[in-house]
Amino acid sequence: MKKIIILKHNNGRLGNQLWNYISVYAFCLEKKYLCLNYSFFKYDKYFNIKDKNLLYRSFLWCYRLSRLIKLNGFMERIYNRCVSLIIKFRPQKIVNSGGENSNNGIFYLPPTPAGSAADLSALEKITGNEKMYFNYQAGWPFRNPVGIEKYREQIKKYFLPKLAIRQPTEKLINSLKDRYGHIVGVHLRQGDYKNRFMDGELYFTENQIAEILKQYLANFNRTAAETCFIICSDGPINRSAFENLNIALAPGEVMNDLHLLALTDIIIGSDSTFGSFASYYGNIPHIVFTKPEIDWPYYKNKNNYFINKYSTVTKLN
Repeated sequence: MKKIIILKHNNGRLGNQLWNYISVYAFCLEKKYLCLNYSFFKYDKYFNIKDKNLLYRSFLWCYRLSRLIKLNGFMERIYNRCVSLIIKFRPQKIVNSGGENSNNGIFYLPPTPAGSAADLSALEKITGNEKMYFNYQAGWPFRNPVGIEKYREQIKKYFLPKLAIRQPTEKLINSLKDRYGHIVGVHLRQGDYKNRFMDGELYFTENQIAEILKQYLANFNRTAAETCFIICSDGPINRSAFENLNIALAPGEVMNDLHLLALTDIIIGSDSTFGSFASYYGNIPHIVFTKPEIDWPYYKNKNNYFINKYSTVTKLN
């Protein structure tokens, strides 16, 4: 069986890596290839992904051991060095994402129609090689919007979080559903969005978000009494900013929060790959924070996941 090995990601966090991974995985399902993602070692522990060869399993064992004995970054440096050597000495086996001739920097994979002649030319290299490496270059993602819909059920099963993650999040969501008729996941990305990424353009304060949540209730004819907002954030939350709203705080662990968002009825949140992936996995709408205000009519009658024109960082269209 032909092997597609994801060799490198764009140094993004979980959401960024998952969008790249599922796009390549859907391509492999379409072509009946084996998909291996060597670059996913940081987040592999959250899933029961069985597609691992002996080399990758050995590396995972060494990576976890290095973390255990406080040699943080040691195995990452070894891995990055190996990647650099493969790219240098096996260029004929490398498929690079994006490029100056691609469609807005996006490399579309089958069954999604190719975005450019350059993409088609790169894909033709795969035919004559038993093993190919997919190299995700910064800012130029692999995407497969047709494939991830076609193979949605296979993808959900493949990326099912481990039971130790599912159990507490499902217990929390079920307890809230016993008390409230409508559960809204709220994703607030603070951290780099506050001042580093795009000069804070995508950052919203807690007071701004509280106002957005009140607008949501008004625009979607929901009452505050029947609605609970579960807030997931990578920073501390001041509960007093959400006066007169029913709120619950997510555990704060990245995979638990992602799974929790996917279990809600709808997501409102930052323009990020994290919230958009939870929307895809849970097949629920994702309302994206925008300035100066949210285009509420755009979201009316949206009941499932859809490609959101306001989700700019996910780059699906």
